[in-house]
Amino acid sequence: MNETTAELAKQPIGYWTGLAHEAIIRHINAAHARFGNTQRHWMALNMLSRNDGRITRIGLGDLVRPFVTPTIGDRESVDQVIEDLIDRRWISVSSDGLLHLTEQGRAGRARTMVDIKRVRAEIHAGVTDEEYARTLGVLRRMIANVGGDPSLPG
Repeated sequence: MNETTAELAKQPIGYWTGLAHEAIIRHINAAHARFGNTQRHWMALNMLSRNDGRITRIGLGDLVRPFVTPTIGDRESVDQVIEDLIDRRWISVSSDGLLHLTEQGRAGRARTMVDIKRVRAEIHAGVTDEEYARTLGVLRRMIANVGGDPSLPG
């Protein structure tokens, strides 16, 4: 990786962002698979932990769905993931339809969180916080330039 700034400046952004997305998601999914999960499972558990006892299946699906890209999976599969977590008893549904993390769900989320930190460190190896923040800043400007929403996620 000894290319000049001029050489790198000619590279197509769509190619590199797509390649990065695919490689990173593949790496993350491999880590989740060790626990029988996908990234969608993690997203649902993580979102529910922030809204435990205050959200329904529909509400949780609505929170998770915007983060699901084709590489992560089909957006409609989010409902199946929530059902899977209920079947595995990681999530319970109270009589009023609200979702709750069970003890099993909290334990599974805690195990996954340890692994997520390891995976994040692998992905960020050799990249300073300043470089990472600068890269996100550039990507957010490009997103805004083409009419996308550069806001930070919820």
